[in-house]
Amino acid sequence: MADGPGKERRRAMNNVFSNDLLLEILHRIPAKSAVRCKAVCKRWRNLISTHFFMDLFCSHHPLREGKEECLATGCSTKIHMFLIHPHFEPDFSLDFLPFFEAAKDSKFILGFSNGLLLCNPDPKDQIFYYICNPITKNWVSLPAAPAVHEDLDISVGFAHYPDLSCPGFKIVRVLPPLNTKPVSDFEVDIFCSWTGTWTRRTVTSPKPITWVRLVVLPPAVFYRGCLHWLIRDFHTIVYDVKNDKINFIVDRPNGLVEFWGMDLYGFSLCGGLFYVAQLHYTVLIIWQLNHNEWTMKRKVNLEEESSIRFGREWLMCLSTPCQNLLLHPYDIDVFYV
Repeated sequence: MADGPGKERRRAMNNVFSNDLLLEILHRIPAKSAVRCKAVCKRWRNLISTHFFMDLFCSHHPLREGKEECLATGCSTKIHMFLIHPHFEPDFSLDFLPFFEAAKDSKFILGFSNGLLLCNPDPKDQIFYYICNPITKNWVSLPAAPAVHEDLDISVGFAHYPDLSCPGFKIVRVLPPLNTKPVSDFEVDIFCSWTGTWTRRTVTSPKPITWVRLVVLPPAVFYRGCLHWLIRDFHTIVYDVKNDKINFIVDRPNGLVEFWGMDLYGFSLCGGLFYVAQLHYTVLIIWQLNHNEWTMKRKVNLEEESSIRFGREWLMCLSTPCQNLLLHPYDIDVFYV
């Protein structure tokens, strides 16, 4: 039997009362906890993303000297908090790694895949690699990689298979030629955890490409059995890890601004889908990969967003060299620098 008008009205009233109660509770908790609560369910996420919630939150948590709370948006209807003061520094650390104190470069994470990190003490001299689990703090060192020319700009990809009957991983090192001419054949070094050895082989690209990484680009992403690299001309190289071959090359996204000065770029998995993002000055653009083609999903000028209540001057610090852009693993409207 269909619900009558009375039941529908009572259900609607219950939802209102329930939402009011939730708002009263959630706007009083610390900001970090409020952000985490967005992952509880879609209803909580929608409540916490409303302007009304932000008004309640800001009135209950007035800004104090020395602490900045920034509200930013990933699209015109969403609001997210970016907390950048020391109180919200994460407890995450890789200080359990044996080379942590002596690392020549703090940016020693070369890749990530299904909960594991690929690390290297000195990215300029990629001989020794470590695989670690940042949660359990377990780690393993790998056999020394084959020596290469010191001027080679190595691109590394990491693929972890946790769901196989015999879990394992592969590392793929692309050794591009020193010249910048387009070529079809590339040497790659492959480490396979099942054999415990490095092997070198030649792979062929479907068409000649120039594999150049003159600036800081996002690390390779392991998605649907393939490693994806963003290279200098904004094409995406798709490498089949199982068969050790370059499957195809995805053309650059339409609308991507080719400006290497201070732009930030990012490859990210979000909700099981694959995205590329660009922050050009204060314009954020996000594309989704669909059947080897890019589809634009977001384009917003952060500087013009009226919903940014605090920290507008913070936007000017976003586009700095040697940074990457990452999307939240479950929410496309949240990004990290």
